Amino acid sequence: MSSSEKGPAVSGTEPRVIDAIHGLREEPKRVWVDLGRLCPVLPGQPARVNELGVHMTGLVPGQLTRWVPVYRGGWMAVVSFKLQYADGRRDEPWLRDQLVHASAVLQRDTD
Repeated sequence: MSSSEKGPAVSGTEPRVIDAIHGLREEPKRVWVDLGRLCPVLPGQPARVNELGVHMTGLVPGQLTRWVPVYRGGWMAVVSFKLQYADGRRDEPWLRDQLVHASAVLQRDTD
């Protein structure tokens, strides 16, 4: 396949440069991450509870740093967000720069 058959290149997926001299880029955007879309429960899948596991339902606040185009169309977001353990432990894992499907990222105006 020639480069002309691939379609136009998509740019603008990196955070916008604010100050090139000092290497400053725009701040991450505040978003919600829909954990249910990241880890869906499929019909007929047996439910198995693990009291030491992380919650993978609901919305959690996240920080979107950039968008990445998918080869066959669509977008993935690079997002950082925190999970919570079911048993209430305080050492919640902070997931940094995760590649998340665009359908799991929602605009967040307020906390």
